[in-house]
Amino acid sequence: MTTNTVLPQPHNSNYKYVVNSELNDIFFSPSSPLQPDTLCWVLKSKGGTGASELFSRARVINDDEFSSDREANKKRRVYVRYPKGSTYHVHVYNLLPVLENTKGVVLVVPETRDYRKSCMVHFCHDDTFLEVGCDHGHTVHRVNQSLLEFGTPPPMLLDHESNINIAGSKEIVRSFGVDKAKLSIEIAKENYPNSHFYLIEDVLTKKGMKEVEKLSQNLFVFRTFPSVLAIDINGNRELPAVLQCLENFMLSDEKEE
Repeated sequence: MTTNTVLPQPHNSNYKYVVNSELNDIFFSPSSPLQPDTLCWVLKSKGGTGASELFSRARVINDDEFSSDREANKKRRVYVRYPKGSTYHVHVYNLLPVLENTKGVVLVVPETRDYRKSCMVHFCHDDTFLEVGCDHGHTVHRVNQSLLEFGTPPPMLLDHESNINIAGSKEIVRSFGVDKAKLSIEIAKENYPNSHFYLIEDVLTKKGMKEVEKLSQNLFVFRTFPSVLAIDINGNRELPAVLQCLENFMLSDEKEE
């Protein structure tokens, strides 16, 4: 169990800052079983390094091995269903639950590696994604790949025959990145020509926000504002600027609703 970190919360009470390391304790309590239909990523180990990587999305069928014994729970297996319909019992420590259909959560991630992984993990098949401060485009590209290469198993309430492998579509734009550095955008476009990147001088200004809103309206088919927003600008911005950026996007998101 991690120790709760006290974060200053946004002025907008519809949103909440959550430290990445405490996410599971808050939304997926270790003292309760995982609920049926919970969307997760299954992890696999990378050789003998002890590290793990994302393997596939899966949905929980049941967590029947859950018990009141804390030590036994750490070793339990959870019964899951993969995108193409196959099932498996996976060790609980190899599951990463996904924030699916969860609004108002601002995930605070201190390390770049964990930030990029979190963007992939919590981006779902019906989401749209925007990264502010996309730099050379690596995160946007990985998010695109996670949608195109890994299907998403439908909830059990849906018709399995018609929805057995919900995946991304190359014809529909689901993500894009913006940056204020012209060279970064040029490199991103060269590195990942199938992804979308745009130069916006400053998202903290009204002009910059209007440019982002216009891009979203022109690119996204299902909604006019991204459902998942990633911000990576603290390397060259003071913290108050980052917080102001968040506040601006919170207001824009509420206007759409």
